[in-house]
Amino acid sequence: MMRFLGRRLALMPLALVIVNFLGFSYAHAAQQLHAAQNPFGSAVEAPPSILRLYGHYVRALMQGNWGTMPTVAAEPIGALLLQTGLVSLGLLLIVFVLSTLLGLVIGVAGVRNQPPRLAPWLTPFTALGLATPVSTWAPLLLPSCSYS
Repeated sequence: MMRFLGRRLALMPLALVIVNFLGFSYAHAAQQLHAAQNPFGSAVEAPPSILRLYGHYVRALMQGNWGTMPTVAAEPIGALLLQTGLVSLGLLLIVFVLSTLLGLVIGVAGVRNQPPRLAPWLTPFTALGLATPVSTWAPLLLPSCSYS
């Protein structure tokens, strides 16, 4: 079993590199297709090798240059990831605390009877909660949280 887990863990970095390369290739192909359909574009040039472009991309990533967002402000991606990551961690902390408190209250209320047995409402209520996809109730939490 440990050999199986070790093999799986050893293959994960390779799989991540392959998936990253496929995503990069797809984005580059879409960019080339968009440029070819532009009637105001320059003369048709031979596109550079995808492997050379990917090498430049990986070198820039290793140096900490993650590029800029393609917007008017051209914000650096690293700073944007840090900002949104901190907001996401704040939301995660809020949801974790709320779900822990709510779970404790429901759990105590569900088993708190004089004869020790489960409350009749607990089983269908928890089955409904487990069957409901996160995408159904997660947007309800967003208006209560403010973004900075």
